[in-house]
Amino acid sequence: MAPSALDKLIAKRAVIEGNLVRTDSKVNNHSLNPIPERLVERYDEAITDDMRDLQQIQSEIIVLCADTEGDLHNQKYFMLRDLADAIHNALHGIKCSLFQPSKSYASSSSTSNTKLPKLDIKPFDGNLTEWSSFRDIFSNSIHSNTSVPKVQKLVYLKSLLRGEASRHVQSLVLSDSNYDTA
Repeated sequence: MAPSALDKLIAKRAVIEGNLVRTDSKVNNHSLNPIPERLVERYDEAITDDMRDLQQIQSEIIVLCADTEGDLHNQKYFMLRDLADAIHNALHGIKCSLFQPSKSYASSSSTSNTKLPKLDIKPFDGNLTEWSSFRDIFSNSIHSNTSVPKVQKLVYLKSLLRGEASRHVQSLVLSDSNYDTA
């Protein structure tokens, strides 16, 4: 029996989900396996394209599915949309760390070419039993380092957060004041 129109749309959505999961994995491993500068923008554009396609697919799925299935399909859609937003934010952070700061930004910092330390800090996923260890390591190695601008500290912090902890800061725009908020 040939797949139904709904089955075909669900399969297309699964392809987009696979793309998002692969890109998310690459972004999350950026500190260990850096993404080349030329690919950062390409990944960002691909996520934007996938989300545009996903929105169209979702509209068609909702039209075709039974009312009882609509909630399940909406949950999947919003989960994928949240993942795409998190990837966009992480890619934005990577872009900021790769590109030279602007002249106005450099003048506000005493050292514009400060590099973040190469550390092997275990990412924090929101598990409260691991919080004090993560906080102490991050605070002693990054937060207390006055030669690293706050916006770079925020990029580094976002790169070390996973799961629930990441969701709390993913929507923060990269800025000095948002580092204090994070």
